[in-house]
Amino acid sequence: MKNKKVKVFRIDGKKYGNFIYDGCHKFYLVKDKKELETIDCNDLIRMDALPSIWRKSCPLRFINEYGTLKTIIPQYSGVHETSKDVCERNLSATV
Repeated sequence: MKNKKVKVFRIDGKKYGNFIYDGCHKFYLVKDKKELETIDCNDLIRMDALPSIWRKSCPLRFINEYGTLKTIIPQYSGVHETSKDVCERNLSATV
């Protein structure tokens, strides 16, 4: 059986292959194996699921980096669709 390719977002020079979602509006991107060791694997979601979960989430939604809590897409940003490009644009706007 072939391994399914994991979609990876490269944002601000960092690679993200997974994220954590609280079921409402908090999204945290996970960037490395060290962070993965601190997270229950049942909490991890692959990046290719981010756009569909984002669209269905609460309007208070935001995306932060897991370890540093650096803001990728701020709360109240009005972003309704998300992708690598949207994350890059919002990160540039908030720096």
